[in-house]
Amino acid sequence: MGKRSAIVLLPFYCLKNLRISLLLLFSLCLIPWGASANDKRVSSVPDCDINSGSCVNKVGSAQIMMTIEPKPVKAMQELTFTVTLKGAADYKNLRLSLQMPAMYMGNNEVKLVKTAPGIYTGKGVIPKCHSGNKVWSATVELPGLTPSETPFTFNVLY
Repeated sequence: MGKRSAIVLLPFYCLKNLRISLLLLFSLCLIPWGASANDKRVSSVPDCDINSGSCVNKVGSAQIMMTIEPKPVKAMQELTFTVTLKGAADYKNLRLSLQMPAMYMGNNEVKLVKTAPGIYTGKGVIPKCHSGNKVWSATVELPGLTPSETPFTFNVLY
């Protein structure tokens, strides 16, 4: 093959590699960043109206109630998270993880300290997402219960 035919074939070769590269890049966009095979996905549809009162979930015979103050619940301000357990074990401390179901926003955990039997309180901040998404989830970790995590999905105000 002469020098001239190699120059003519070069653009086709480059286009083929470009198509493969674009296909690979597109397929990588379908992978949720920050996710692993063990992640538990939380619904991106709110299941409670935190601005109207408490959110309640049941795990077996235990009832888990979460409130956030002050109301309305706004991003970028200090909030008080209160979790009340009925029919569950008594814990010294609990952990509440804040996450945005639609986008990884980093680790954001609130340590909940026991303030009375079955009542745990802690302070935290819900960050503002630059995408404008306002759906957040607070997951209470309850060791010894099955499932051991109880998510509450709600809207915040910006």
